Amino acid sequence: MSTIIIGKNSFLATHLNKRDGAVEWEFLTHSEALDRPNDLKDAKIIVNCAFHPDLHTDPYEVDKDCDFAIASLIQNSGTHYVMMSSRMVYGPAPFDLVLREDAPLEPDTQYGKNKLKIEQALQGVLPDKHLTILRMSNIFGFEPNRSSFFGHMITALKNEGEIRFDIAPDSQRDFLSVWAWADHVDRILRAPEGGVYNIGSGFGTSPQELADILIKHAGGGKVVYTDKRVDGQFVLDVRKGMRTFGLTPYTQMDLLTDVEKVAELSMENQINK
Repeated sequence: MSTIIIGKNSFLATHLNKRDGAVEWEFLTHSEALDRPNDLKDAKIIVNCAFHPDLHTDPYEVDKDCDFAIASLIQNSGTHYVMMSSRMVYGPAPFDLVLREDAPLEPDTQYGKNKLKIEQALQGVLPDKHLTILRMSNIFGFEPNRSSFFGHMITALKNEGEIRFDIAPDSQRDFLSVWAWADHVDRILRAPEGGVYNIGSGFGTSPQELADILIKHAGGGKVVYTDKRVDGQFVLDVRKGMRTFGLTPYTQMDLLTDVEKVAELSMENQINK
């Protein structure tokens, strides 16, 4: 019985592959996984990091649902399935900005709507005890040219010398580094439990704080605010996952250290080119 990680070339899976425990895991692309249904049924745990790019912005299509395709193959096997979902399934955060697992699910983006449909599709074919859904915050790392919060900052600072935001400087969002995320997933895979769990830092950070660190290490640059919207703020309540899996708390100091790591990697990348 094995642990299979699907989406081996994805941002998330490549960081899981750097874990010490990864020598015991098998990494496959989505197409490779579909070609090996018997291996999927025999697996102890499957973690899916694959996601069809069209589902970031286009309406849901079951033929593009990587999770459902895999889940359909293992639905009677006893294999434990771990899905990477998103805080976007909740929609706008309440007044206190805190999103809890039992909050109403009212996604207001196509990506959030698609992730919710995928969650529901999996819940329809897999037993609750064999399905773990991780609703993740903003997972960041060194990710130039990715269409993500940090990808935007890294690329804009390098190419234009400035980072442009259309959100308020003091707006709050939950960020967790990909290195801490990999630590969490590693821990979860040791003794997976069915259910829905928020995975994030559990505290808010402003975009200005993050940009300041990148600019400092870049030796210059500036932040330009084209708008000062306050929508989109959120903080994940991560206590359920921390209790269930014994996850190591992620602190503000950890966050600052990891953002500095991103900045250092960005500088090294520019020097080596």
